[in-house]
Amino acid sequence: MPNAKRKLILILGMHRSGTSVLTHMIHRLGVPLGVTLRATPDNPDGYFENENLVIVQESLLHALGRTWHSTEPMPDAWRETDIANEALEIMTKLVAYEFQNTDVFAFKDPRTCLLLPLWAHLIESLDLDARYVVMTRNPHEVAASLAARDGFTQEKSLALWQLHMNAIHAHLALVWQTRADQGKTAQSEATVIAYDALLDDPLRTLHKLSVALELSPASEEQLRSAASVVKRDMRHHTIAK
Repeated sequence: MPNAKRKLILILGMHRSGTSVLTHMIHRLGVPLGVTLRATPDNPDGYFENENLVIVQESLLHALGRTWHSTEPMPDAWRETDIANEALEIMTKLVAYEFQNTDVFAFKDPRTCLLLPLWAHLIESLDLDARYVVMTRNPHEVAASLAARDGFTQEKSLALWQLHMNAIHAHLALVWQTRADQGKTAQSEATVIAYDALLDDPLRTLHKLSVALELSPASEEQLRSAASVVKRDMRHHTIAK
């Protein structure tokens, strides 16, 4: 398509919801994630997060008196602060850099859920085609995972889950309303992936993503490689239905 916009794929979801494995799969379909990716001992396969952007987001939250596990809502009018605008300037430059040699780029960091108003401005200023992938998981499974890794109480973890999901829903509602006001459709801009469905049928999930995100056709080898990211031992902390 001539003059097609560059495509930004934002993978959204609460921590411990499976966003890392989903992003890994998208990456194996040929979608760039950037030049610097981070990993830590508790996730040796990697978080598949662009380290430079994560550092900026983490620093901004800290400057606003928050952390990734703060259960308090974001401060009032935080988006209008000088520190938010400074972070936005840096993030815009980083994302523009990642698009130098590609027309598609994916980014995942659960902190993004809380900072979506900043990303809205970035998307508009760079004139990007934003696509959202929302990863969902049973909140009680998320809480069990956070208890095992971080020692969080169930009350704290469920509050965190609610905070992140509310932020996602609020942003998407605003996107859809804006698009509707412009006489455009927006449903295709958000794709919801359930953690259980991803583990049960990774190939079906890959097909759903490829169609929704309008990715270049993947080879059989790419599909097999992406599906192989899903391992049996990923079904931790399952809550009986």
